[in-house]
Amino acid sequence: MKQNALLILFVAGLLATTTRAAMTIKTEMNPERFTIEDRRQPVLTYNFGTVPVPAGVNGKYAVARSNYVHPLFGPNGEILTKDYSPDHPHHRGIYWAWPEVTYRGETRDLHALQGVFARPVKMLRQDGGVHDIDIAQWGLGMERSGPVEIEGRGVYPKDGLHDTILTYRIEFTYANGLKIIMTDTGQNRHGVKFIGENGWVFTRYGIEADPPSLLREKIGPDEIHLYHSPDHARNFLDCMKSRSETITPPEIAHRATSTALLGGLACQLGRKLRWNPQMEHFHGDAEAERLLSYPMRPPWSV
Repeated sequence: MKQNALLILFVAGLLATTTRAAMTIKTEMNPERFTIEDRRQPVLTYNFGTVPVPAGVNGKYAVARSNYVHPLFGPNGEILTKDYSPDHPHHRGIYWAWPEVTYRGETRDLHALQGVFARPVKMLRQDGGVHDIDIAQWGLGMERSGPVEIEGRGVYPKDGLHDTILTYRIEFTYANGLKIIMTDTGQNRHGVKFIGENGWVFTRYGIEADPPSLLREKIGPDEIHLYHSPDHARNFLDCMKSRSETITPPEIAHRATSTALLGGLACQLGRKLRWNPQMEHFHGDAEAERLLSYPMRPPWSV
C-alpha cells in the first residue's frame, strides 16, 4: 500500500492493545465479575456483583458482599487471597476496610459489613488510548513527532464524581497529510486499522486483513522492517546487555501520551487546535496553552 493513500482508523478500548502484551479482561454476568488475564493466565478477579454467603458459613459477620478483589493469583497460579474465612467471615480478598462510615448522621461498619453494604452503582470506562496511538504513530512513521491539527467532540457525564469522557470522535492530522481517527468502542471495534488503496489491515492481539492476501505479501530487504520484540520485559533486559534502544524508549512513550492528551484537550475545548510538535506548543492559542500544565503548590516548581 502506498503511504500517500494511507489512512489510519484508531479505536480505543478498555485495555492497552499492542502485539507486545497479552492482557485481557473477561466479563462474567453470573456471577457478576471481571477477571484480568495475562497470556491466558488469571491475575485477579474483581467482584462487582453480590457474592452470597456460601453454605456452612454462619454467624453475625457472615454477610453477602460486593466490590472487592478475589481471588488474587501469584506468579505460579496460586491463590493469595481468601473469602468467607471461617474465623473471620467478613474478610474478603482485597477491599475497602473502613470500620466507620457516616452517612446522614448514622455511623456503620463497612469493614465488618454491619449496617452498610458497598457495591458499585456505575461503571465508567477509561480507554487505553496511549498504547494504540503508539502503534498508530509507529505505522505512520511519526512515533517521534505528533499531529499538527487536532479536532474532537465528546460527551461527558452530567453528574457523579467522575468527568471521564463517555463517547468521542477525534481526528489527528499530521504534517504529511495522513490522519488518525480515534473513536470510542461504541462506534468502532477496539484496535488499530490501517486503510490504504489496496485494502486494510487490522490489529488487536493478532492481525486481520481484507483482502486476506495482504497477509501473505513478503516484505523485501529494502523495504521498511519494524522493530521486533515478543515481550517488553525480555526486550528491556536484552537492551541492558546490548546497550541498544528499547522498542518503546521514553521519547516514543512521551509522544504517544502527549497525542492522547491533545485529543482530550480538543474534546474539552470543542474546537480545532493547531499544534507545533517540534516546540510542543499551540499556535497562538492562549486558552489551550494554559491547559498544558496545572498550577503547582509551593514550594514545588519546575
